[in-house]
Amino acid sequence: SYIEEKTVLGADGTKEKEKIKKEGIGFKIGYTFDVSDTEGEELPTLTKPLEDSPEILNTVINQIMEKSKVPIAYDDSLMDGTAYGYYHLVEKRIGIKPDLSTTHTCKTIIHELSHSMLHSLDNEKIPHNDMEIQAESVAYITLNYFGFDTSSYSFNYIAGYSEGKDTKELQESLSIIEKTSRKLIDWLLEVTVLSEIKQ
Repeated sequence: SYIEEKTVLGADGTKEKEKIKKEGIGFKIGYTFDVSDTEGEELPTLTKPLEDSPEILNTVINQIMEKSKVPIAYDDSLMDGTAYGYYHLVEKRIGIKPDLSTTHTCKTIIHELSHSMLHSLDNEKIPHNDMEIQAESVAYITLNYFGFDTSSYSFNYIAGYSEGKDTKELQESLSIIEKTSRKLIDWLLEVTVLSEIKQ
């Protein structure tokens, strides 16, 4: 509630101020600060970028970008932000931060490909946290199958989005995660040099 002053005419024709109590929901002007305007130690993050850059993944990344039905491109607009990639639901394309290690680039591409396979504008009933758990789990399983360990990033990422969920909720995603991982593994075996690793 708040008090609003209103000018009214009195009985003798003079202007008087009348206070009226009003109830309702509204917004006030407030001030926010960009993180660059603050001082002090860096805030801790749950995840840290993967730093490994195996040479073979450069070839794999190029082959994925060439063969993917969903367009994938590096997006310079991600350089100043904290996101490593995105799947654009309307334009059906993937953007990737350009300055990542080859392992993190490959993992991010697979994460976003998982979103493209599993999550669309029609899936609004799936909570955002569940979408992220599914996509990161698929990325971890897929790369782990080929011998690339992303657990130092993926486990913390998944844990952050799993907070407050019970086992039943997480188990419901397992079948989706398994099927999607299998599809991506089979596709990668078909279109990339990763097939040489699994011979």
